[in-house]
Amino acid sequence: MCRDAFVLVSASTPEDYLEYLKERNYDFIVTGEEHVDLREALEVLNKKYKARTVLLDSRSGLNEALLGQDLVDEISLIMLTLLIGKEVDTLFANIGKKKPIELELLKCEKLEKDNVWLIYKLKRSSDK
Repeated sequence: MCRDAFVLVSASTPEDYLEYLKERNYDFIVTGEEHVDLREALEVLNKKYKARTVLLDSRSGLNEALLGQDLVDEISLIMLTLLIGKEVDTLFANIGKKKPIELELLKCEKLEKDNVWLIYKLKRSSDK
């Protein structure tokens, strides 16, 4: 499922870190001045790699940033038959505090070991 690796950096990324990436043959995309411009990064990713779908397997910060900038069309979740207690960073820790995000269920499939795969479309104000 994983092919080429690349790193997103901004124009303010220190030169020694860029050299570190070059030495290890990591491709990097420079967007934004102080912080990575996620919208532009996705556009470059599409042009350079022909990527139309991006799998995001991260913590809540990047999820929040992409959702907050309206850069997500669908959310695909695999729910495991396992409950985890305290001190767990959730995928959507700070999302919806300003305004809840409504979802529309597109797919629900039972997987092995009673796990479930859910795919949701994000409802936009134009969808209502």
